[in-house]
Amino acid sequence: MTTNFPNLLRLDGRGIVLLGAGQGIGEATARALSQAGARVLCVDKEGDLATEVAREVDGEPCVADVTKRADMERVFTQARSSIASIRGIVDIAPR
Repeated sequence: MTTNFPNLLRLDGRGIVLLGAGQGIGEATARALSQAGARVLCVDKEGDLATEVAREVDGEPCVADVTKRADMERVFTQARSSIASIRGIVDIAPR
């Protein structure tokens, strides 16, 4: 029996919260997650960056400062309503 490894790596329909999605490694990660089928909440403290990346990956933008508790509470409230089931969190946000 041959294992189909690409199918094992699929994230079809799974909601992923991506902190630091606006540029660099975060932006590339948003693309990779989207190509694997994930629904991505693109979080960045720069609203224009979050919006641009979300548009490119058919995700949802979210403006938040990951160092602020109130912002993070809002992120996960938005995630539950916009991407439904949260199946993973990727934290690439600089501190």
